[in-house]
Amino acid sequence: ADAGAASGLSIDDLGVPDPVDLASLGMDEPETEPPAPYVYGADSGSGARRLDEAYGAADSRHWSDVVDHLRGEGPSPEAFARETALDRVLQGIVLYQLRLSIAGERPGCRLGPQSDTGMASYPTRISDVPDDEVRLWREMAPLVAHPRAQARLYDLLSERGEEARGHAVAAGEAYLTTDDGLDPDDGGTTLRTVEYLVRAWELARRYQDWALHARRTQRWSPLLHPSSPFRRTDPGLSCRCWRRRALRPCGSSQRRRPRSLLACRLSMT
Repeated sequence: ADAGAASGLSIDDLGVPDPVDLASLGMDEPETEPPAPYVYGADSGSGARRLDEAYGAADSRHWSDVVDHLRGEGPSPEAFARETALDRVLQGIVLYQLRLSIAGERPGCRLGPQSDTGMASYPTRISDVPDDEVRLWREMAPLVAHPRAQARLYDLLSERGEEARGHAVAAGEAYLTTDDGLDPDDGGTTLRTVEYLVRAWELARRYQDWALHARRTQRWSPLLHPSSPFRRTDPGLSCRCWRRRALRPCGSSQRRRPRSLLACRLSMT
């Protein structure tokens, strides 16, 4: 402005355009209505079949593959526009993730949203899921046949507080039944093996179901045998398995079995 005054030029002389009314040009953002919430209906049978098919698909080892199978195609604006409330509920079931504890945390594996900032989460926190969706979980759980689908539904119900002990044990049994990632030479899937076994271990300890704990140990032991390729190809994960196996099935979680700790050290060599 000072330069313009010094040169005797006005704003009009500088050629500054007037503000443009974007709405008059049809360039304003169209208002979109939020998706309709799910209302429980007679969807448990069809929902269970769709989950079984998605989890059973040959390429459905990763959650994104399962979601794409449920959707029938990859992500796109057109696909999102065609989604029904039931579609979103089924996809939401798959979107929760297992996460192994890290250094400094209590040993275990938790089920929860992929992202949780404290202010918002994706997907919705399990405790905040609407009752109609939880009712659908409850109705589908005994209908699904695939172990991964069973484990996910029963685990969600347990975390929600729905018959927590019974559903937790059912989830643990399903985690031990799934065949995903049990081939140590199948690159990239051994982490999922650890997640399932550690999750079953955590559920068994949480509700002191020592029968489940014993079955988990029996399933775990072949992976930790000195001849197992799992210990040779991924010693870091093998060590974490031994650390959890070393925890006693009762009493203080800080006590360890010396033999298991020795095996942990040996697995790193």
